[in-house]
Amino acid sequence: RVIERFNRKDVTMSEHNEATSQFPEVSASRTGAGERQRKETFVSSGPVHAKVSTRGGDVTVHAGKGHKLEVTLSVNSAQDEHLLELAQVRFDATSNELEIRTQPAHGTESRHGIRAVSKKRWFDFGRSDIDVLVVLPEQSSLTVATVSGDTVTYGSLAHVKVSSVSGDVRMNGSSTTLDVRTASGDVNTGRVLESLKCKSASGDVDCLGAATKTEIMSASGDVVVSAD
Repeated sequence: RVIERFNRKDVTMSEHNEATSQFPEVSASRTGAGERQRKETFVSSGPVHAKVSTRGGDVTVHAGKGHKLEVTLSVNSAQDEHLLELAQVRFDATSNELEIRTQPAHGTESRHGIRAVSKKRWFDFGRSDIDVLVVLPEQSSLTVATVSGDTVTYGSLAHVKVSSVSGDVRMNGSSTTLDVRTASGDVNTGRVLESLKCKSASGDVDCLGAATKTEIMSASGDVVVSAD
């Protein structure tokens, strides 16, 4: 397990170029000069099951070759830098389960004994949160629970489940199954191989590749389904 913390202002040009060339589609949105980060690296024995819980932070997931896991937590303001320490990142190598929680529960302590006292206000949209970037092995499974953060994935995943109130969901690449529940966020999916379930109150749904079993429910949003 490797833990790194650094300020984006201190990243060298060679380091930035290497990261951008490896994952150009996800690196382009994370090059702010004042961005603070916490990075953790693990090694898995194969595909993992990642669980990500946020309030307003965006979640970006990249599935690639190999067994290396990378978790990068980012905030854009110095006054929110303490949130990086309080966030919970756990990996169980025995079960290959990764859990990320950007908002600690009431009374949670960090690794260095810092105690967080936070009220549980699920619909507090104005509260600061952490953006999450995760690199996983291909065919990993993903569960994301968020209020207003956007969820974006790249690459080939197995089973994906996303629950959101107002955040958009964009799935690039493919997944074996996809289950999305959102109130007002838009949903764009890549190719879903077996089962697609999508429930939306007012968001638009655009499915690039229909699954063997497809169920889409929308109260007022537009729905577009393409078969390949």
